[in-house]
Amino acid sequence: MSFNQQPRGNSRSSVKVLVFDPVQKNQKTLCQILRSIGFENIDTARDMAQFQAALEFTFYDLIFAECCRDAGGESGNHADSLAKITTAMRFGDVGLNPYLVSINTAWLLNTQLTKNIINSGTDDLLARPFSTEDIERRIQKQVKSRKKFIVTSDYVGPDRRRNQQRSSDAFSFIPPNSLKAKVLGDKKSLKHIPTAVEASKATVTIEKMRRQPLRIGIIANLLGNASWDKSLKLAGKDKMEYNLSDLLKITEDLNKRIRETGFSHFEHLSITLHELAQTMMEKFRSGISLDTDDMELLKKHSASLQIAFYPEENEASIAANIISIICRRDLEIIS
Repeated sequence: MSFNQQPRGNSRSSVKVLVFDPVQKNQKTLCQILRSIGFENIDTARDMAQFQAALEFTFYDLIFAECCRDAGGESGNHADSLAKITTAMRFGDVGLNPYLVSINTAWLLNTQLTKNIINSGTDDLLARPFSTEDIERRIQKQVKSRKKFIVTSDYVGPDRRRNQQRSSDAFSFIPPNSLKAKVLGDKKSLKHIPTAVEASKATVTIEKMRRQPLRIGIIANLLGNASWDKSLKLAGKDKMEYNLSDLLKITEDLNKRIRETGFSHFEHLSITLHELAQTMMEKFRSGISLDTDDMELLKKHSASLQIAFYPEENEASIAANIISIICRRDLEIIS
């Protein structure tokens, strides 16, 4: 169904909703609640494949997605997979509408599950059991006072920083909100939603790409400070492999996004960075010590790209910024 093919009726009946829950009884209950408050246009999914396929096929305005496999609160890889799909969706890599309102539900909220889901970029997380009033209140919040989104190298989603005055160069924007436009009957805003979505996707791509060289520089410094002796303890090896795997993913993503934007003339630098990352991983897996030359090239090329994306920067200010971030241990969300 295309974006403009909407059913007639009250404003809520035109909202396209997707409910994802592996347990049919729970799924049915939530659908009944939504219909009781006027949301009639509902699709359902019971497994991850159905959920992702639905996002790829239909322009949804609102989704409810359960984090746990069953009513006993089991989550396992289910919650991790859901978080990965949500993150990919927010970056525009999955689905037709990266900025749909996403509300997750869960029977059991533990610290790790909450962290994973919140860091995926979802709008809200609601504990079960819930009432019709709870659902109504959460939807109204996203209509009336949805948070601005921020973009970092690995996060697109609501700005949940407690201190809004904290110094940050994270790009922020108001996400297109087709749920709000439909519920309020704002035909003018609704008409511009497809254009706004495409413009926001392009901006997010560029903002993420511009931040990748900083992450590469940070990883290069972390690796450069490590000992590459074969007798390292397993924990140390695991950390190095994690950083190298991260480096491979970042450089691969950077290549892809550079080709999609007006920065394709810098593609030779991103290709060199990815080839360096591949060489370093091959050496690590073969038990060969990394060359300091590889590390220096990694730092040099990432700094060159950062200067290309931020002409006001220089190598000294970039190095100082990297050292500052490492000292703060502020590596979860680099903004």
